[in-house]
Amino acid sequence: MFWLRPIAIPKSFIIIFWLLEIWIFISTAVYLVPKIQLPFNDHFSLKLIEDLNKYYSILQGSTGWVLYIITG
Repeated sequence: MFWLRPIAIPKSFIIIFWLLEIWIFISTAVYLVPKIQLPFNDHFSLKLIEDLNKYYSILQGSTGWVLYIITG
């Protein structure tokens, strides 16, 4: 990506982009899948949905907005 990017896009944006993508992957693999998604396979729970709404915005929502701003 460093070598195919347009000159107007700084290297720091590419680095920030990949760091945020890695953060989203790690937060999904470590927290969201084992603590929220896997229990949904066993039973439906309102508490799990509330946890998903609460923690998704903290772990991935803000990161998504930064990615949107960088790539937009």
